[in-house]
Amino acid sequence: MEIDADRLGRTLAALGRAHDPRGFATAGARSIAALFDAPRAVLSLRGSDGGESRFIAWPGWCAETYRQQVRSHDPIRAWLDDSRPGTPPVVRLSDLVPGHGLQRAPYFETLLRPTGARHVLTLAIRQDGRIAAALSLVRNQDAPDFSSEDRSLAAALVPALEMSYALAHRRLPAAAQPFTAREAEIARLVADGATNKAIARRLGLSPETVKNHLRAVFAKAGVANRTALCAWMLSRAP
Repeated sequence: MEIDADRLGRTLAALGRAHDPRGFATAGARSIAALFDAPRAVLSLRGSDGGESRFIAWPGWCAETYRQQVRSHDPIRAWLDDSRPGTPPVVRLSDLVPGHGLQRAPYFETLLRPTGARHVLTLAIRQDGRIAAALSLVRNQDAPDFSSEDRSLAAALVPALEMSYALAHRRLPAAAQPFTAREAEIARLVADGATNKAIARRLGLSPETVKNHLRAVFAKAGVANRTALCAWMLSRAP
């Protein structure tokens, strides 16, 4: 799928503003769903007690029906339960229950068909090496299934989603080490979408020097890649 920079920027900004669990479950989750043209979503919070599922833009009866009749048969829940380190963080419902098998499943008959829903793309959110939550994006029956390009984009956004979740649940480090002036400049340019080569040309540095500064920025911010750094920068914007 093709996503313009403005839509992607708005999504990252919404994730960066999710400063509490409610904000993450509404503004953050909705922004990701909108990016993928998914009119509804489900945020599943994992826990030893079975967790909690928050239905976003669904009819009011869905949450209770899911808890009582669907959860024990949910193929996405089974996938999350079986996930191990190294398992891809994104899956489509059609990957788990292909074709006509879905239409015969209790999951479909009880929840999806009555609401007009059909296609699901789920992003696993890991914290401290375990799946703490999952965001399922849902399209209606008259829409196309999520494509392989959708799945790739979702996987690229998972680090930002995990950073937003950590911020909303107060699990980020209390404070990052301060950047040097040069590191701060490079971090701002990365947040603006500049590549290492573009940053090198602008600042009169070698690409290798930019890469070394960026490693230091990642370490001080406690992030692993550029997407997570963008979310981290946005979360601290005034």
